[in-house]
Amino acid sequence: MSMDYVFTGLSLRRGGRAILNGVSGHLEAGKVTAILGANGAGKSTLLHCLAGLLHADQGTVRLGERMLNDIALRERARRIGFLPQRGEVHWNLSVHALVALGRMAHGGGGELTNEDERVITSVMEQMDIAYMAQRQVLTLSGGEQARVLFARVLAGEPEWLLADEPLASLDPAHQMELLRILADVVRNGTGVVVVMHDVNHAARIADNIVMMREGRVIAAGPSDDILTTDMLSAVYGIEFEKLSGKQDCFIPC
Repeated sequence: MSMDYVFTGLSLRRGGRAILNGVSGHLEAGKVTAILGANGAGKSTLLHCLAGLLHADQGTVRLGERMLNDIALRERARRIGFLPQRGEVHWNLSVHALVALGRMAHGGGGELTNEDERVITSVMEQMDIAYMAQRQVLTLSGGEQARVLFARVLAGEPEWLLADEPLASLDPAHQMELLRILADVVRNGTGVVVVMHDVNHAARIADNIVMMREGRVIAAGPSDDILTTDMLSAVYGIEFEKLSGKQDCFIPC
């Protein structure tokens, strides 16, 4: 059974303004889809609707053969991992304890199983935070906390990983590492949807692009088809130049 996302006719108004305006699309499982657009385009709002955290005034979201709203919250928590734009930590837990929260949807709320511990250890190593397992999260830098919160999402082993600007707090080295991890995640069949601002990061990892402007999807499809200088200029309102090489690069000019 296909576990693709299909969203149809999503519209949402807040304060008299249309945040989403009849948005439709199809997101493929096992692929990385980047959502791009200028500030205020509706990218984060769309991601929240896909996660079931916001309910559109009109329209539907399907996950596989089922309406998202018909999926029980516990099952939804197992199937969808969501990383918000500004992850906040309110309890001074150890890094290990915070990452372990990602396993809650898989168990009965009791002690961690051997399988839980295996997954937790694996994702902490993957995110380069294993060495700080016993440190208190509130003593970490913003970038370190961001990596811990991402590890918590990975620990849930979701079918879909939805991330809202996950690179924002990371230094360049860890940005590149996280891009690699996102690319690795899809090899196991996980679908990834990531809101990004950096066009070149999207070009590096995304199989598909959703371009948004003023609450609408104005283009969607394979990255090579969508990431053009004309499209970027239309979306961002400035001219772009494409530099071809080992990795194509777009620069505003």
